[in-house]
Amino acid sequence: MYMASQVPTVLDAYRDTAGWAVAAAQADQLEAQRRAEIATVPAALCQLYQHRQARIVAGAVGATAAVAMFAALAVSNRGLPTLVLIGAWPAMAFAYAVAFVAARYRLRRTLQQSVWRTDDVFCDLRRLECDGLAPAAVAEDRASRQAHASYALPLVAAAVLGPLTLHLFVASLFPEPLSAADFADWMKLTAMFTGPAHAYAVWAAWQFPRRRRPFQPAAGAALWAIIPGAIALFIPPVIVLVTGAVIAALCFVPMGALIDRENALLASRPPADART
Repeated sequence: MYMASQVPTVLDAYRDTAGWAVAAAQADQLEAQRRAEIATVPAALCQLYQHRQARIVAGAVGATAAVAMFAALAVSNRGLPTLVLIGAWPAMAFAYAVAFVAARYRLRRTLQQSVWRTDDVFCDLRRLECDGLAPAAVAEDRASRQAHASYALPLVAAAVLGPLTLHLFVASLFPEPLSAADFADWMKLTAMFTGPAHAYAVWAAWQFPRRRRPFQPAAGAALWAIIPGAIALFIPPVIVLVTGAVIAALCFVPMGALIDRENALLASRPPADART
């Protein structure tokens, strides 16, 4: 009797000279088909991958800038933290633009790698026959893998940098605008009262793509600011609540709409078995 591993398979019949030629011909045909499919991958799917990759990079740059800003607050008595805050936004925009362009070439290389041939024609044939390795399926898989981070990381950056940026904007409207060093002193003061609120806002921003409650970070951060804020006549919780509500309206609500649009785009695509 044959053991299960000894039962001949269809591909085993090809493992002779004639069979190798037949398998190679089939692999060549499938490779040509897959390469033709690469050129027909929907542009919207490619751009979805690019935008998600770019948001991840931009959000990571913003989060890094936030860490650098607080580090500068701890060691600097001058205006360096303010300069880091101001520079974070153009740095994020530049990172987004670069990552968006780079993601296009990265995805193209990934799709090309999915049809690369090896010295084993039988393994190539199995791989090229796999529906999950079709170019459109590969592009969709790459875009879907990074969905959460592409929403959460920019919101984490906005949750930390956004409130202080709004404070800086309001300070610039004063008859005598604050200097960078003076505003850094304000940043230190607010950090004393809103440290727990910032920590909660970061957590809530990361959870937002799952929970989808745009004003929860503002309300929760205000609650976390109540205890230290009681020392200052509860002024910090009010500032946190107002500032957080503005950030929610400017960042969290649009991000929720973006999540809906991108999910609708993926949902409108037919399943893999219907595309083959």
